[in-house]
Amino acid sequence: MQTHLKNYVYFELDDTDFTAKTIQSPRANGSILIPRSVKHRNQQYIVKTLGENSFRDNKNITSIEFAGDSELLTIEKEAFSESSIRTITIPRYVTEIGEYSFLSCSQLKTISFSENSSLFSIGKRAFSESS
Repeated sequence: MQTHLKNYVYFELDDTDFTAKTIQSPRANGSILIPRSVKHRNQQYIVKTLGENSFRDNKNITSIEFAGDSELLTIEKEAFSESSIRTITIPRYVTEIGEYSFLSCSQLKTISFSENSSLFSIGKRAFSESS
């Protein structure tokens, strides 16, 4: 496992299947673009997961956007809880939104789902105490 920084978003890289997931990124701010992949040492790592607590308590983010060809599958537990996120469009291939993912996001105004969404599971209290 390795970490890689791109626009103040940190990624954990998995060399066994060349996938990446976001990890705690306290300096991320503004409108964040999560790319389809990150490149490290001439290898592409496909972003499959927004990891647990990735943007938790982050008071500087406003929106999360994803590359049009995103292969994101999972938004893990508490990924955005208590953050300042205002808008997010859930990518097509996301199958799971973990529990407490958007807990206490008082500025959250818009959640959109991509056409032909694959969403299968929304964890308990995923949007509890959010606007």
